[in-house]
Amino acid sequence: MKFKIVAQVVMRVFIFYFLIVFICVGLSSVCHADDISFYMGEVYPLNYVAEDELRTGAVVEIVSTIMRETGQNVNPRNIRVINWARSLYDVATYPNTAIFSVARTPERDKKYKWVGPVAELNIGLIAKKADNIIIENEQDVGKYKIGIVRGSAPEHILISKYGMKASQLNQLKDDLTQFKMLDADRVDLITQADTSASSGLQQAGLDPGLFEMVYVLQHVDLYIAFNPKTDDMLIEKIQKALLSLKEKLANGVSRYDEIMNLYYGENRISIRSY
Repeated sequence: MKFKIVAQVVMRVFIFYFLIVFICVGLSSVCHADDISFYMGEVYPLNYVAEDELRTGAVVEIVSTIMRETGQNVNPRNIRVINWARSLYDVATYPNTAIFSVARTPERDKKYKWVGPVAELNIGLIAKKADNIIIENEQDVGKYKIGIVRGSAPEHILISKYGMKASQLNQLKDDLTQFKMLDADRVDLITQADTSASSGLQQAGLDPGLFEMVYVLQHVDLYIAFNPKTDDMLIEKIQKALLSLKEKLANGVSRYDEIMNLYYGENRISIRSY
């Protein structure tokens, strides 16, 4: 009889501790699910890698701010900067991942969950001023040899909006290769953003004053793209935090504006007017 009572007590204690462990593991899993690993491309001055390897820029600060307000600290040094096409693939494939700053194109729309816009820019065609290239309409775009970064938003724009085939485009691995190809006259035009072209040219050892944007392909709103399995409630919380950041203060300037003004300056390349 005593043995039965002892056995029942032991069993109850075992079940109690099993439930405690189960609940703790469950809570740990929930917390881990909200731990987002971030990727970014380099779009100066929105997001870029500084000399000390620190990831910085206006959007890096915006993302860090809104994630902190939803309960997660983002360490800029842990943001991954790898091949752009590989980054997009990883975020579309692996849970608990996100990437910024991403153009929300029709081809990408269902592959991710979105928060934004976090920034905006003009994507266009950059040429040497000395070449005096004039593009007046969409039909003129197809007349030139264009260098693009493989898997980038400009590639999608040229194919979907301008009817170009991938085989018509010179697919390159990164921005630096684009600038070098343009300088060496191996392509007539490259695709770049007005926000970052000047800095990219300088990093390639070129004078931004010798280049210009000869045609705006598209005005683009940029977003944070999350893995499609990301919890909808978390996406909603992050979006609300961004909208709160954009609310105007008493002085008519939002916290979002203050961050943008801090990083922008005379960074945009000149756009030719016809």
